[in-house]
Amino acid sequence: MVNHGGRVLAIGLMITATAMPLFPVAAPAHAASSSCETIAAGRVQGLASRPAHVMLTLASSYGSTYVSITECSKTSTGTYSQSWQSTGRTGYQGFAAAGTKREGDGKTPTGVFTLGTAFGKSNPGSTNGYITLQPNSCWGSSVGAASYNRYFTGVCGPADEPMYKYINTAYQQGLLINYNTQPIRQGYGSAIFFHVSTGGTTAGCISTDYNTVIKTIRATRPGDVIVEGVTSVVIAGTAAVPNFANGSFVRAVENGRVYRMVGRAPLWLSSCVDGCVGLTNTTQPVIDQLPAVPTDGTFLRAAETGRVYRVVGGAPLWLSSCADGCAGLLNVDQWTVDTLDHLRANPADGAFLRTAETGRIYRVAGGAPLWLSSCVDGCVGLVNVDQWTVNTLDHLQAYPADGTLLRAIETGRVYRVANGSPIWLSQCPAQGCIALVNVNQWTVDTRDHLRP
Repeated sequence: MVNHGGRVLAIGLMITATAMPLFPVAAPAHAASSSCETIAAGRVQGLASRPAHVMLTLASSYGSTYVSITECSKTSTGTYSQSWQSTGRTGYQGFAAAGTKREGDGKTPTGVFTLGTAFGKSNPGSTNGYITLQPNSCWGSSVGAASYNRYFTGVCGPADEPMYKYINTAYQQGLLINYNTQPIRQGYGSAIFFHVSTGGTTAGCISTDYNTVIKTIRATRPGDVIVEGVTSVVIAGTAAVPNFANGSFVRAVENGRVYRMVGRAPLWLSSCVDGCVGLTNTTQPVIDQLPAVPTDGTFLRAAETGRVYRVVGGAPLWLSSCADGCAGLLNVDQWTVDTLDHLRANPADGAFLRTAETGRIYRVAGGAPLWLSSCVDGCVGLVNVDQWTVNTLDHLQAYPADGTLLRAIETGRVYRVANGSPIWLSQCPAQGCIALVNVNQWTVDTRDHLRP
């Protein structure tokens, strides 16, 4: 489901800051155990089987519309290890308690569901079925109709989902989440998908970045499941995670570490900024359950140096001047940025950025910003930065990492980067075209941030 116009549709700046030493700085902490370990331990509520892949989509509370997304893959020993992790959004009302989801309530269902047929513009490598959307593709959401919560082609009713309408945005790629499918119960909710994010909440689906959707489509096998809900409810033995306000300070009582909530993620501080006003005590395990990186577009400033950064794909990109008014700017330490606590070294693959002065749009692939001649994949989640940021390659690479896969959308050609150069492939590598990033053919031909 996506939201559309209020109708539910199924588918060098410097400001002085006082620094107060807190405690000796040590190496960043990591969660004591991966959330994937809860699967083999039998702690995931309602998970009776042990499929090849389990995707955990967990929110901190019923009021939250943000989720952490963790893909867990079964190992040869029967345990589960993390394959990748991302963030996403739920319905605009967050999660519904188990069994309470209803049509039009704006909530995402709680439970364990198999992942069904994929859909979108063209099959990126699904082995679990694929529907190529057509102008007359519909998903039934008319309560009482025989087509309720089913895909059909024809004339969409007023309450039905005209899927092709979102072919360039939310539904460019997606998968069916098999909620209320066997059996179908009228009015209990329809068109619950895992689809590409449009930058906000949905009307009941889980949405995330394009590359995560593509990776999920390629990895999913029959029987694979998605676990949806509030962490403390669906993972046994997990304490509820409170919602800390943006800009607030929290301290882990076990080790004294102080964090500031920036773009919903806890950034570890080496010293107090802004007086640590309103400091709240909590525990390190609670902090470890919070989002791994700040929301894209978040502004942060290093109090000691005055440097302003904007988060793109989880990485802090240094700005020479404010973009978009630096709305919501929050102070942290330069140390926080330099140690990359709850921050990435480079933006996630597929992230879009635009330079405010020139209007150039770049897409990150293998850590490098590749200049586009036109938008691909709807430029979903585009974040404005400076041209200077791109030119100086702050938290960006000059060339994509070796092994990065690119696809030119106009020609369909697939390239693999080797020593900074894009090598045209006649077919996908043996492991498949996993984590492939769409760009323009022009980008490849002009060798922007690519070697000859």
